[in-house]
Amino acid sequence: MNKLKEIKEGIAELSDNLKKYQNEIKGWMSKPDVSAWFKVEIGKHMVELKALGLPAQQISSSIISCKKDSKKILVQIAVLGNAGANLQADLMGSVDLNDISLSAKKLASKHKLLESEVTHLYKQINFLSKAKQKLNEGLTIQNLLKFSWSLAAKQTGAFEKGLALFRLFFPHDDGKSNQKTLASYKKMGEKLTARFQGLELCALPNLAEEIVHRQVNIGLLTTQQIYDFIAAVERRFTSEHNQKKRLEEKLEQLGHQESISMTLTEFKTTANSLCKLVISLSGKYALYEHMCMIPKIHEHLNVFHLSLKNSLIAQAQADSKILGSAINPETIAAKKTKTYFFGLKGVVRSIKLMYSSIKGKQAINEIELLQILEKAICTCRIFYGNSAADIQKLKAFIDNLLQDYARPFPYTSLFTLVKKTIAEYGSQVENYVQDYTIDEKYRTLTETPIPVNLGKLSTELSKNHQHFTQLLKGL
Repeated sequence: MNKLKEIKEGIAELSDNLKKYQNEIKGWMSKPDVSAWFKVEIGKHMVELKALGLPAQQISSSIISCKKDSKKILVQIAVLGNAGANLQADLMGSVDLNDISLSAKKLASKHKLLESEVTHLYKQINFLSKAKQKLNEGLTIQNLLKFSWSLAAKQTGAFEKGLALFRLFFPHDDGKSNQKTLASYKKMGEKLTARFQGLELCALPNLAEEIVHRQVNIGLLTTQQIYDFIAAVERRFTSEHNQKKRLEEKLEQLGHQESISMTLTEFKTTANSLCKLVISLSGKYALYEHMCMIPKIHEHLNVFHLSLKNSLIAQAQADSKILGSAINPETIAAKKTKTYFFGLKGVVRSIKLMYSSIKGKQAINEIELLQILEKAICTCRIFYGNSAADIQKLKAFIDNLLQDYARPFPYTSLFTLVKKTIAEYGSQVENYVQDYTIDEKYRTLTETPIPVNLGKLSTELSKNHQHFTQLLKGL
């Protein structure tokens, strides 16, 4: 009785497994991401599949295999099911258990073979399901660009030029962290602007601060001019940007479409549209050459900022306090004071000052003149500018310093001396800045050659500012 029970349970288990296989196969074959492949004529879409990185031949083989094997397996399930039912019927009557046992073993053996065929079918089904997933994931602007390139035909040259602009103007994900786009240029420009604006020039004589600040302004204005140019270029490409956006929306829609054939057909149509868009960009290729200058200029602006912040400003602050330094206010004030009181002219002035003092007028001695000249250097902020307004500001500044002295003497000579002292000190600070050597550790930060001193780098940046100013006027 135990053997009979064992045979019955074995046959029932095989029958259950057959029903399970039958339901699974029908479910697998009706899955949307699998059944959609059965309606595709692979031969008509070989190029599109290749562009999406899908193995067309393997997909074709899997489609044929799934259709053929699923039908074959379902027939086998029916045959084995009938055989199992017959064995169960035989168990109801008087039977030879040995014969039944032998038949049950044969049935189990055939079931084992069927199981391996079902496993193979599942692998094919799973492959098609993943292929559909990969197809959807491959509906990207990057794959569309690759496909568009193959559609350019005789316009490959124009396509390549347009593609250079396309990749520069529109953000894209090509797996590179250092990709150069207008967006990355703008971001760098914003960082540089904030850095230049954050430079502190305190602890410098006002006149020296004014001259160093002019250098800061050169960096800041060049950065801002390039930023404005980029913004203007972006506005000029609004139409192209909108076209690209519509193409991306189309790709998104294709990913939700049930028909794979329709998806592949429309993918090609969309690629043709992108191809036309890219080729149209080639007409504006002249802009690309100017845009390619920006990374180099940003590199040089970075070095300029670092040199000002970490080298020049700190060194100038220290040197301005050292007696004998070319940018020490007291040093040049003492020198100019000496020229005023010494020599034949100095003797004459001293005599005239003595007579003025006897008459009750305000005179001036060496210590007082030294203090006035030093004060002029440390408080004057007027050095650049030749307009009538600038000249009047400087005159008013000196008048205020000399308001206690009689005119024409000694006021006129003192006025000239103060003016020359301001000019000479300013010239010495300018030379100090212009000749300042850029630290080697900063010059190695650039991929392109960079001037050795700040003066030449400043001149280069000023030319860049003018260049982009002219370009901006032409947009």
